[in-house]
Amino acid sequence: MDVGQPEVSTAVTICQFLVVETQEVQHRGMQIVNVDLACHRFVRTAPTKRNLHERVRELSLEERDALARQGNLPERVALERRYGGAVWEGLLQNPQLTPREVCLMAKSGNLPPNLITLIVSNAGWLADSSIRSALLQNPRVSGTHLERLLRTASQAELRTIAEQTNVRMQVRSTAKRLIRR
Repeated sequence: MDVGQPEVSTAVTICQFLVVETQEVQHRGMQIVNVDLACHRFVRTAPTKRNLHERVRELSLEERDALARQGNLPERVALERRYGGAVWEGLLQNPQLTPREVCLMAKSGNLPPNLITLIVSNAGWLADSSIRSALLQNPRVSGTHLERLLRTASQAELRTIAEQTNVRMQVRSTAKRLIRR
């Protein structure tokens, strides 16, 4: 054997489906020795822990609502990704819901009026500036919801909102009306 040549084992046996047993030949060629599919068998292991997204997909309507109201962050994220706005009402009733999650819902132009009411009625959420900002940008927030939202702002904030050009006209006019009071 030459020093520059790698050591080659004489036989390689691999027992996998559709893999042949081979034997090395001296001049780097392969010679098929045996094709044996009889020794192969499939072993299926029972699933020990199902994926969260699989579990969420298989939930009934009642289970989905219960999970939305009580689930932890990964469960809430999986629910929202799978069902979107269909689970928002339950999510908004979850005491573990984070301001960031509320903010993402508040930004949605598909947010139904009853959910806008839920968000605007929660003083804790309205204390968060990102949630207030998201609601102000949402075209579905109008009328009494908008007025209630702007009543939580200070006079300085109202003046700033009234002067901003990137805010809807309805928001600016409501802010101006509240400044005059």
